[in-house]
Amino acid sequence: MFARFDMIWQTGRLASLAVGGIAADQFGIQAVYALGGLLLLAAGTIGLTGMPLSKPDDPSSPARAPE
Repeated sequence: MFARFDMIWQTGRLASLAVGGIAADQFGIQAVYALGGLLLLAAGTIGLTGMPLSKPDDPSSPARAPE
């Protein structure tokens, strides 16, 4: 099972290199870097705003061990 996940991960990395190379050839490296930066900012924003913050003593917190 882990070998399959690793194969999928490595295939995705290879595909991203190909897509990035084609995009850099078509639009220029500066546009690819700008798009990558925007995607990184979007992912960070989603990560920070989409993850609810709960207090450790909150009974609805998934990290709390059952008693």
